[in-house]
Amino acid sequence: MYNRIELTQFPSRALVGATLLFWSSAALCLVLLSLQGAPWPALALLPAGVMAWRGATAAGLGKGPRQLRVSNGQLYLVHADGHDEAVHPSPNSRISGHLALLKLRPAGTIVREYNLVLIDVPGCRNTDPDAFRRLRVWLRFALDTRSDTVSPDA
Repeated sequence: MYNRIELTQFPSRALVGATLLFWSSAALCLVLLSLQGAPWPALALLPAGVMAWRGATAAGLGKGPRQLRVSNGQLYLVHADGHDEAVHPSPNSRISGHLALLKLRPAGTIVREYNLVLIDVPGCRNTDPDAFRRLRVWLRFALDTRSDTVSPDA
């Protein structure tokens, strides 16, 4: 198992473009439905715009967390201002060979959650491939041994 892993996430224009393309096509469908005479699809345009903005910022435009660090068996999220926060990967996280959709919950709270998209596909990469591979291996072992659904008393 790896003792020290540092993974930096950097902006990916291709990922931002794919996110915006998805939400703009959804907005186009809503506009076409509203032109057919149904008024309710026009009401969904504002939430679609908000989701497009949130998706683009999550893909690399915002000021959110930009680095993950594993030190002594604990995963830390390093924020833009430099402070780090201990987090636990949620069982809802999805990890594959070239893509990781991570839901990270700060230690001691269940209210807040950070969502990270890490991708390692040529042309659409937002992280270092070697660091991503090491983190992916560590996360597979961490998600297998940790379960948020089991209470500590059991």
